[in-house]
Amino acid sequence: AGLGWARVPMQGWLPQGDVTPPEAATFQTLLDTIHSSGMTPVVAFTPRTTVDPSVNASQAEKEYLDSLTAAVNRYRDRVKQW
Repeated sequence: AGLGWARVPMQGWLPQGDVTPPEAATFQTLLDTIHSSGMTPVVAFTPRTTVDPSVNASQAEKEYLDSLTAAVNRYRDRVKQW
């Protein structure tokens, strides 16, 4: 149909928990399928957030950056556009 890219919503994970979230295998399969179809994945990354009111803004920003870095490191062979 002339499509060359696929937008993938990806929710990150908080690094102080499990380093590899349960969704990692699903994301990998999805990205592999997109790649094998000749399409380019464009990932819209959003962090998982905490509802703990004691977490301050700088801590939340650090968690977001850590989560994004972990996702980029894990999927950098398949995702070039975030």
